[in-house]
Formats: sequence, C-alpha cells, structure tokens
Amino acid sequence: MTLVINQDGDIVWSWGERDFSLLPDREPIMEFMRSATSYRRGIGKEYLVFGKMIKPLDVKCDMVPMYKPNSDKYTEFPVVLTSAWVSEDGTKVQFFANYRKQDEKIRIDLTNTDGAAILDENGNAICELSASVYEINIPANSVKLMVLNILQQIKLEDEHPQFADLWHALY
Repeated sequence: MTLVINQDGDIVWSWGERDFSLLPDREPIMEFMRSATSYRRGIGKEYLVFGKMIKPLDVKCDMVPMYKPNSDKYTEFPVVLTSAWVSEDGTKVQFFANYRKQDEKIRIDLTNTDGAAILDENGNAICELSASVYEINIPANSVKLMVLNILQQIKLEDEHPQFADLWHALY
C-alpha cells in the first residue's frame, strides 16, 4: 500500500497533485491502513508476503463512480475490493477491503466450495460459512479475511491423481 503525501505531510489524492485546497479526511484513511497493515504483518503474512495471488471467487457489490485525475472522467469501482491468495501449504484465502466510510455488503457464492471461515485480525473465526450464497457486511475502513475450505481439491486429486501436479501448478 502507498499513501501519497505532500511536503507538509498531508495525505493527498494522487501523485503530482498540486491543488491542496481539498484534502481527504485523514482519520478514515489511517483507520483503513491500520486494519490492512495488521493483516499483512499478522495472519495474512503467509499469503500476502510468501504466497501467490490466485483468481478470487466472484464477489457482487455496489459500484461507485470515482474521478480520474487529469482526465475529467469518472470510472466505476466496486465499494469492496477483493483478492485471493494461496499459501505455500495450499491454504486458500480471500481478502475483502472496504475503503469507504460506511459499512458495505457483498454477495458471495460458496456453493462450489466446502465452505469458509471469516477471521479477524487475530485469526479468530468471526463466523463459519457452509457451501451456500451469502450476503456479508464488511465494516467501514476495514479488511476481512476469509479462509476457504479446500476439501474439493483433495477429492479431485484423490479421484484423478494423474492431474495432481497440474492442479498444484494452476492453483
């Protein structure tokens, strides 16, 4: 993560920004940075630092227009950003980042998994999810981690051992 600051130490909107008359609200940004950093230094380290990024499960959420500096155009972005990772031991996780000042809901389909658990910054399970479709609240200015159960991968390898190496190479 990168914060862009000016010569006075104020957080600014983007690199090369010279109009400092309207600055973003510092406290929500710092709250988000604390949440994200706690995962990167803590339970998320084995994924974000030593793991590999993989294709995330599809997440549905609202979209918001954001101004693109130096273009006079707006682009639609999801209110919750997501990425998925796999650790060296094969554990798969998906991160959800709500960068907004209010709670946001996501909809995620876990029917093709064997469920998941959402963990807090300390690795404690907030909730256990079975293989179903869920609407999940992601608190304002926060990051959440969902650990995916990978029993289907084990079943696939047991049923088709000739594809085990290919499976590991892809995932």
